Parts: sequence; C-alpha cells; structure tokens
Amino acid sequence: MTIPVAQLAWMAGVIDLKGKLIWKANQTRAPGSKQVTLYVESIQKPIVDRLASLTGTSPELKKQRSRFDGWFRKGCDEHCPDQHVHVNPGEFLPAARWTVSGAAMAVVVTGLAPYMVQDKGLTEAAAYAFEHMTLWGQGAGTTVAALRRLHGLGWVLPDIILANRPTIVSSQLAKVPENMELMT
Repeated sequence: MTIPVAQLAWMAGVIDLKGKLIWKANQTRAPGSKQVTLYVESIQKPIVDRLASLTGTSPELKKQRSRFDGWFRKGCDEHCPDQHVHVNPGEFLPAARWTVSGAAMAVVVTGLAPYMVQDKGLTEAAAYAFEHMTLWGQGAGTTVAALRRLHGLGWVLPDIILANRPTIVSSQLAKVPENMELMT
C-alpha cells in the first residue's frame, strides 16, 4: 500500500505554501546534534487534520487569544485615497499546528520531493535528519516507532533506512517486511 499521488501532491502544495522548518538544540539530544521539525500552522483546522492523518500524528491546537492590546490595526493604502489605519477590536483566530520531526520528517520530505515546487531548505534538513537518526540504542525506540507508523500508512522508506535494517534490534524495525517497497 502506498499513498496515492494526488494526496502526496496535495500535501506537497500545502508544504510549499505554509511549511516551515525549526532547528532545535535541546538538552536531551547528543552534543552538537539538532532536532529538525517541519511544521504547518493554519487557522484552517481541516488542512492540519488531513496532514496529521497522512502522517499518523496529532494536530496541536492553540487557544484563541486576544491581541496584545485588544485592537487590530491595519494600514490601508490600497482601496482608500488617503493612507490611514483601520482600528478594530478583535481576537486572533485559534490555530492548529501539524509537526513531523527527525527521521520521520526526512521520510515525508523525501516522499514529497517530486511534487514540491520550492525546496525551502527541506533537502538539507532531510539529509541532516537521515545522517543523525538513531536506529539503535538510546532514542531508537521513538525513531523506529515513527518509521514503522509512516510505513504502515503507505510512506516509502528510503534505502538509507532499509540499509540499516540488519543492525536494528529485532524487536524494533525487524517487523517491517523484507519485501517492503524501496525508494530509489
């Protein structure tokens, strides 16, 4: 089972328009390594929900909040003859965020690459994530679980992951079939 091309192309389009990368250096990571996360934030929750369903993740919901001063100011210089500022009371709309990190992010980016219009640093981020992924030892459980989740949803695991299969503890990725589709 693989994800239909139309869904991959749709997802690539969303990431082309709204996708952003975050590079984090937190204390739980190996010294000198960073966690790279791809995210899409939108007030259109169905978009975030669909991204989450395609990757087996859960969207993060943000609460509606008031603007810092309770007013919305917008400069007007398009439809009015004189420049001025519209001032309206208002609140920020609640937003939802979809995220995918590390090796899972790299699998998603690799799968979407043929349908992307712009790179936005995603190729570099995916290469970094593949280079620093942990498939055995401390931290491997989360990585392997994410890879198995994506494979179960129809994502094609790249050769760089499959080449490491013999070195992975049998209780982890070994349950992924030997005949799984390889990405070239």
